[in-house]
Amino acid sequence: FAPKFAGRDLAGGAAIGALLFSLVALELFIGGFYRVLKVHPASDLAVAALLLIGGAAFEELLFRGVIFRLVQEWTGTWIALAVSAILFGLAHAANPGATPVSSLAIALEAGILLGAAYVLTRNLWLPIGLHFAWNFFEGPVFGTQVSGHSFLRDAVTSQLTGPSWITGGSFGPEAGLPAIITCTIAAVLLLVVASRRNEIARP
Repeated sequence: FAPKFAGRDLAGGAAIGALLFSLVALELFIGGFYRVLKVHPASDLAVAALLLIGGAAFEELLFRGVIFRLVQEWTGTWIALAVSAILFGLAHAANPGATPVSSLAIALEAGILLGAAYVLTRNLWLPIGLHFAWNFFEGPVFGTQVSGHSFLRDAVTSQLTGPSWITGGSFGPEAGLPAIITCTIAAVLLLVVASRRNEIARP
């Protein structure tokens, strides 16, 4: 929680998270899998934001601030990324609508991506902002399930139709192939930048 770049990294992470899920929603829309049924101007976005920012901060503190950081000290960055990502996926295995595929998806797209965000900046602000904005846009903004959960009232009522390997089924779009591919590409890009900055730790 180094304060030096807190504002910049929190805002940057939020921008990345919002952009990534918006891209996923666009991909689903173009493919005919996602459509908006109704818009709710007086939705409970502020309440949802307060709930989501606390959850994002707690999970990032645990999985990136503690687990990733400690494992990295013993084994280096690559193994720490793998271990923390697997544990992050397993932590969502009991969520409503969860399947082995959704747990694998969470490990790949979120565990690796959020770990890469931490490696790049060596603080928790970027992954917290990214984690929060992804969930916020996935649920309250675009009206889809967030790891199997729904919120008080989303900004839109939406409908996902199509095979679960694309839409994520009842777990939400993050268990679908478009989200996995989009976030994996983003994670690779962050890790490339981190490597060029010599942020990859050896065992």
